[in-house]
Amino acid sequence: MALLHLWQRLRTAPGGRLPHRDSFNPADLVSILPSLAVVEVLRDGTAFRYRLVGSRIVQIAGRNATGLMLDGDLYGAELSRMISPYRSVVQARAPVQTRSPVLFADTWRASDNLFVPFTTSGDAVDQIIVSVHLADGATTSQDQGGKIAILHDHAV
Repeated sequence: MALLHLWQRLRTAPGGRLPHRDSFNPADLVSILPSLAVVEVLRDGTAFRYRLVGSRIVQIAGRNATGLMLDGDLYGAELSRMISPYRSVVQARAPVQTRSPVLFADTWRASDNLFVPFTTSGDAVDQIIVSVHLADGATTSQDQGGKIAILHDHAV
């Protein structure tokens, strides 16, 4: 929850608005940097692109998605399911926590994820930082129910 605590601290800046991406200092989260991804929000929240993917995520996924769109080429028929949390962050303007199967390199893995919104423009959610926690070797079924929780008490 280090990412959530940092986000809360940054958000409590004057006005309690969305934290500006420039206020995020990676040095504050050195221990979890390999498990973070930065995602750009495009086209008013209808498209997303991986700006940066941490080395732990790359290792587990078996590929580096940095620079790639979150689209059908990357996720195939599972696209809607994979981008649902990103859309929720944009709509709620709040952190989203998920516990669900995630598709990594053609293998479904149990994953706890935290998605937190940032702005580079002043008000719109245009970047999302994601913390991915995967149990080593823990595979699961895509049919296993997932949970998504919008942390409304943190909405801005």
